[in-house]
Amino acid sequence: MALELLDRNAPGGCPRGNLLVQGDNLEVARLVHPEYAGRVDVLYLDPPFASGQDYQVSTLREGRRHRQHAYRDRFPGGLAGYREWMAPRLEAACGLLAPDGALYLHCDTRACHVLRCLLDETLGERRFRAQIAWRRTTSHPDAGFYGAVHDVILFYADRSHSMTPVRAERDPELVRRYYRYRDPDGRRFMSDNLTGAGAGPARTFGERGILEPPHGRHWLHDQQGVDRLLAEGRIFWTRNGVPRLKKYLDEAEGVPVGDLWLDIQPLRSWHRREATGYATQKPEALLERILEASSRPGDLVADLFCGSGTTMVVAERLGRRWLGCDVGSAAVQATRRRLLKMGPRQAFSVCRLDRPPGLPTPRVSLQEGRVHLSGLEGLDSASWRNRIDCWAVEWDPEGEDFGPDWWGLRDEAGVLPLSSTPAPASLEDSTPRVRVYGVEGEVATVWARGRGTP
Repeated sequence: MALELLDRNAPGGCPRGNLLVQGDNLEVARLVHPEYAGRVDVLYLDPPFASGQDYQVSTLREGRRHRQHAYRDRFPGGLAGYREWMAPRLEAACGLLAPDGALYLHCDTRACHVLRCLLDETLGERRFRAQIAWRRTTSHPDAGFYGAVHDVILFYADRSHSMTPVRAERDPELVRRYYRYRDPDGRRFMSDNLTGAGAGPARTFGERGILEPPHGRHWLHDQQGVDRLLAEGRIFWTRNGVPRLKKYLDEAEGVPVGDLWLDIQPLRSWHRREATGYATQKPEALLERILEASSRPGDLVADLFCGSGTTMVVAERLGRRWLGCDVGSAAVQATRRRLLKMGPRQAFSVCRLDRPPGLPTPRVSLQEGRVHLSGLEGLDSASWRNRIDCWAVEWDPEGEDFGPDWWGLRDEAGVLPLSSTPAPASLEDSTPRVRVYGVEGEVATVWARGRGTP
């Protein structure tokens, strides 16, 4: 069994990583093991939750919303069957992790205990670091019981794993309560103590004269420090004439992040920019926190249940290399679209574990240096566009590998472009190769000089 290359999205080869694969992640992990074993710096896994549901992805095509199957989250035998299915996948995935790498496994409260026991067996209890609770929704009744409002993220890492401190924005209610003072220019601040435990000498506070600290206390600054605070306007005087320190909100670092994450919102209507229509899509802010905490630019990040591709998109934006995998064609298509729409990016390749099914032969033509797509053989004009996810053009084909120079991606209204951009002047006499991708993962390749497959 080998990987079937679908497209390589940059000239030349890709660095280790930046590889998106459609296929069963157990087989994919075993297949890439010789190259990636011990090299993954952050492994993020967001597997099915054994919810007993089927999930869909909703996309716009030609102005109308279409739904297609994303994945089936049902396991015979309940959690016992789920454990049997997950065990070899966790073992194979963890085999890619670097000795000082970190694993984050996203699950819900129903399956958390099952997955934690599996990870304790696979990685060892000593590598368990935290059980993070991420609030994914607001409170709601749940059949008379306590409503489920959070997911769980299990964090495993060796003590050699180096983390970057992460801070969160302060709670708005705490800001309102404590940062209740404002300077004339509107700058918000709270008043903080200027004394510490232990007796100390008096200081001169400008026009207020010499002030003794409270009994058994001392001023936190020497006379030079007090003069500097006065000159900078950082002394706040209470109604009782007590000097206190101004701590400005815009200088606050934020609070260190613990294992309770309340500040990251799930996808809402205002996340339209990143929404893909994938039912269980996670917000980019969640992956940003994880990758900024546990990786550095150039590190390798892997997600073997990549879904809508959030991990890949965030890794790309943060300058990390990545390895993504999902069994569903809808997931791979959503991930490819998001990556291609990012603008300047690293090279990446898309592969399948098996040969993709065929699509009806596309009808294409080359006119005035542009490739035009006009239909699929055997399908009427009312239906063929809805069968296509996207298409691409390679102006100067070399060999069997497909390296597209232009992509035809649907716009925000779901409209598929039917004409490419013009060929580069130096390639006007070339015969471009065209590849069309169906919504169910089908692929067809033709030459723009006429009909038929190469």
